[in-house]
Amino acid sequence: SSQLGCAQLMTTDAVSVLSFADEAAAGGFAGKLGESAHQEGTIVLRYDAARTPEDQRVKFERSLAAMHR
Repeated sequence: SSQLGCAQLMTTDAVSVLSFADEAAAGGFAGKLGESAHQEGTIVLRYDAARTPEDQRVKFERSLAAMHR
């Protein structure tokens, strides 16, 4: 995870969840991935390795948004 610049990394078959020290670092990482990532605060969901279907992405992003509030 240190080579990605994140503080924590969790990977499943469907998504990788990366936690960054601040929003700027998270945004920089997500920006490099474009459509393959979704940022919410200091958390980035990374889909590129998993090829996550769009309907699952929406569920992950809604769950993350609900936890971030």
